Amino acid sequence: MELIYTIDARCRDCYKCVRECPVKAIRIKNVIGSEAQKAEVMKERCVHDGRCVLVCPQQAKKVRNDVDKVKELISSGRQVVASLAPSFAAGFPLDKPGRVISALRKLGFASVQETAFGAELVAAEHKKLPADRTFLSSACPSVVSLVEKHFPDLISYLSPIVSPMTAHARIIKSMNPGAAVVFIGPCIAKKDEAEEEQFTGTIDAVLGFGETWDWMQEEITDLEHLPAEYCEEFDGPRAGNGKLFPLDGGMLRTAGMSTDGLDDSVMVISGLKSCMDFLNHLQQHKACKAKLVELLACPGGCVSGPVSVSEEDVFIKKQRILDYFHENVSHEDDRKTFSFKNIELYRSNSNRQIPLPRPSEEELNEIFARTGKTNPEARLNCGSCGYATCRDKAIAVYQGFAEMKMCIPYMRERAESVSNRVIAAMPNGMIIVNRDLKILEINDVAREMLGVSGENLKGGDLSRVMDPANFLYVAASGLPLNRIMNYEQKDLITREIIFPLGSEEIAGILIDITEDSKQKEQQDILKNETINRAEEVIAKQMQVAQEIAGLLGETTADTKVLLTKLIKLVKNK
Repeated sequence: MELIYTIDARCRDCYKCVRECPVKAIRIKNVIGSEAQKAEVMKERCVHDGRCVLVCPQQAKKVRNDVDKVKELISSGRQVVASLAPSFAAGFPLDKPGRVISALRKLGFASVQETAFGAELVAAEHKKLPADRTFLSSACPSVVSLVEKHFPDLISYLSPIVSPMTAHARIIKSMNPGAAVVFIGPCIAKKDEAEEEQFTGTIDAVLGFGETWDWMQEEITDLEHLPAEYCEEFDGPRAGNGKLFPLDGGMLRTAGMSTDGLDDSVMVISGLKSCMDFLNHLQQHKACKAKLVELLACPGGCVSGPVSVSEEDVFIKKQRILDYFHENVSHEDDRKTFSFKNIELYRSNSNRQIPLPRPSEEELNEIFARTGKTNPEARLNCGSCGYATCRDKAIAVYQGFAEMKMCIPYMRERAESVSNRVIAAMPNGMIIVNRDLKILEINDVAREMLGVSGENLKGGDLSRVMDPANFLYVAASGLPLNRIMNYEQKDLITREIIFPLGSEEIAGILIDITEDSKQKEQQDILKNETINRAEEVIAKQMQVAQEIAGLLGETTADTKVLLTKLIKLVKNK
């Protein structure tokens, strides 16, 4: 299963994930045999910042759940150690952060240790980097992926140092050979990092705070009142300033470097869009006064990770981290107590950019033509498709990331065009009005029928062309109506079928039945004349019968019966 996947049945073609994804790692594909589309994450472009997961209004984007994998590790009999990210203090909706530690023990972890200690080793190593050039911190896996996949010519700026997660996992395994390490944090990208080939065997599984919290709620009845045997203190080496690592500037503070915002030797940038702006600047100018730039994909730092459970704002979360730091800071430097000289803290970075085809101007113009945008003025750059400009979207179509019908103005125009053609081609009159009975559409048949062929009627009152009573009834009742109307001044008789179109519009179909009515009227006249003539014949027959009754006998009576039956038959018809 992909790390971030889409539940197709929930995807509603809103393109919000496309709009929100800074690296445009979302592909929109037409569903075969259907008018529907689905959004899928392109792993080769994705930096796993989790923005699409957070913003999807239908909750169609999901992160792979690895709880079962961890349960299998625990049930296997191996010693399973939890490496808990320092942002845990603000990542769970619990009054006391220590409850998270005790809950993990209750779930079956043999040991719970703080990743913050690995962060201290990583920060110290960053401080040793040469001061004659600019380095970009490599602690955030989303930023590392961003550089490797989208800014590969800046890879040389990335510091060659592992993340706190990897450093801490190696510490744990150096102290506990054979142990399985499960990292637990607020970051989706950590799952991707753990699966990199160079880290094979380092981290056995990664859980987000969200899936961990769900597991806790399933297994533990009262998280706030666990028995004392489930200690709320960390095992293993204790961290000091490393507890501040999840805040922007936390790495600099942990390394003992300046955190002064006006110090041009260091720089802190958080939020993926801001990171991209800086990388674009660096790519263009190839120069930066800062010797170390701390780049964090999440605004405010890891404390705002995408799979955090707490719904508090970043300011409250920051305060919770600071409170936990002040209450639990270790004044002893465990880096001196334990020996970690043999821990490998370096990594490699590689170009993972996927070359993409670029369309020629002629090819772009062909795509524009297919969406009715040959005229530059028709390129609205509205962004509703998820791309900043029509040109960007056309390039995405060429590259196979987008579909023609993602363009909402084009699809609306296309739908209106089809609708207008249907209305225009109807053999009957068609009128569409809004709830205020203002004319929205009227076809030529209705115009001719009502004697208003040359007038501009759109936006005008319906009462200008016909009696609006039937439309008023439908607007008020919401019920369809089928009625015959006689417009004597127009020498017009119509059958009007009027019905609501949704909640805002009303449609009326006008069928001209004037000729049919006239024919029926003529038939009625002919029928009445026939009846009258037959009655006259009967009267005359009876008069003659009285005069020659003796001669005709019963034949007269039979004739009267037959003619009377004929009259009744004609009247019934």
